[in-house]
Amino acid sequence: MADKIRSVLVREMLYDLAYRLRLADDLFVQAAESLASASVLEEWESRSEACRRIRAYARALRIIDCDLSHTVEGRVVVFPAEIEAWNFGEPGGCELARQLLSRLHTVARGMEFAVERELLRLEVKA
Repeated sequence: MADKIRSVLVREMLYDLAYRLRLADDLFVQAAESLASASVLEEWESRSEACRRIRAYARALRIIDCDLSHTVEGRVVVFPAEIEAWNFGEPGGCELARQLLSRLHTVARGMEFAVERELLRLEVKA
C-alpha cells in the first residue's frame, strides 16, 4: 500500500512539474519577444526589460529543476551565466543574449524529456 501511495504522489508531482514547464514556456515567449524588441530598438529600457525577462525565465527553470531533483535522481543541469543590460553594448551583445535564451530553452526541453520519461516509467510499472 505504501508503494502505491508513493507512486501516486510521485505521479502528481511529475504532472505538476509538466504543468509548470508549460507555464515557463510563456516566460520564454515573453523573453524572446522582448529580446527581439531590444535588438531593434537599441534603447537602454528595452535592453533592461529583455534582461529582466530572461532572468525571470531562468529563475523559473531553476526552481523547477530544484523540485525535479526530488523526483528524478541522477540528473545534473548546468545553467548558463546571466546577462546584464550593459552586455548589449559589447560587440555581439544581442547574439550573446540570444544564445543564452536558446540555452535556457534547451535546458527546459531536457527537463520536459526527464518528466515525460519518468511518467512513462511509472505507467510501465502500473
